[in-house]
Amino acid sequence: MHSQPRSAIVVVVVVVVVEVELVAAAVVVVVVVVEAVVVVVVFQCLKRSYINRKSRNSSCNLRCSNDRDN
Repeated sequence: MHSQPRSAIVVVVVVVVVEVELVAAAVVVVVVVVEAVVVVVVFQCLKRSYINRKSRNSSCNLRCSNDRDN
């Protein structure tokens, strides 16, 4: 009689531990995905600002050279 409740407690503890590990694994996956998205977004923003800066500089250079020609 005494061994049955103890085994039930062990089963409950094992189930809880497994569920906690699954939740932890899911959290890790979500964090990794979010970090990947953040890295991609930041990279795209940096690339866009770099391209915009480059094109602005080239258009400014064109304007300056046109002014000098005139």
